[in-house]
Amino acid sequence: MELVRLIWLSSEATEKGLDSLTLQLSAEDLALAGRPLKKQDRLLALSSRYLLRRFVGDGGRIGKNEYGKPVTSGLCFNLSHAADLTGLALARFPVGLDIEKEERQDPALSDFCLNEEEKASGLPFLDLFVAKEALVKAEGSGLGNDIFAVPALPREGALIYRGGAYYRKPVRRPGYHVSCCLSGDRDFIIREEVIYEI
Repeated sequence: MELVRLIWLSSEATEKGLDSLTLQLSAEDLALAGRPLKKQDRLLALSSRYLLRRFVGDGGRIGKNEYGKPVTSGLCFNLSHAADLTGLALARFPVGLDIEKEERQDPALSDFCLNEEEKASGLPFLDLFVAKEALVKAEGSGLGNDIFAVPALPREGALIYRGGAYYRKPVRRPGYHVSCCLSGDRDFIIREEVIYEI
C-alpha cells in the first residue's frame, strides 16, 4: 500500500512565524508571495512557498508541466489552500489534493458542475467538487471547460479517467472538504502532519 504525506499549515502559524519565514525563503519566494494585495492571500502564498521550500526543495528544481502544474523529478507533490489553511501532498506517484472551506453554496452551482448521477447521490456539493479537482490535479491537467466529464464518484476507491487508473479518498478536516487522489490503481494510506510553528 502506498503512503501519501499530507502536511497542513495554517495562516495563523505562518503569520506568527513571519520573522523566521523571511529568513528561510529566497528573495524570489518572497517576491512571488508578495504579489497578492489581500493580507490573507499573501499569508496563503507564503505558506505555499514555505511548504515547497521545506519539503520539495529549492525553486530551481520545480518546473511546470504542459498544463502549468508544478512538477519536479523524483518526488510527486500537490498544493492546495482555502480560507486559512494550506495543504501539501507528497507521494511517489502523481498526486492531487483539493481543499475547500465549508460554506453555504448556491444550489445552482450543482447545475454547472455536477452530472445527474452526482446530483442524485445526495452528497454535499463541495465533497463532489473537491473530488473532481483532486482527480484532475493527479492527472496533471485542470478542470477545463468540461467539468461534467470529470467524475466525482466514487469519492473513495479506484476509478478510470481518460484511460488512466486512479485511487481517490476523502480526507476529514474540521470545517473543510478535502479530497486526495493518487495516480494508478493502488490504495494508499494518508499520514497527516500539522506544522504548528515555523
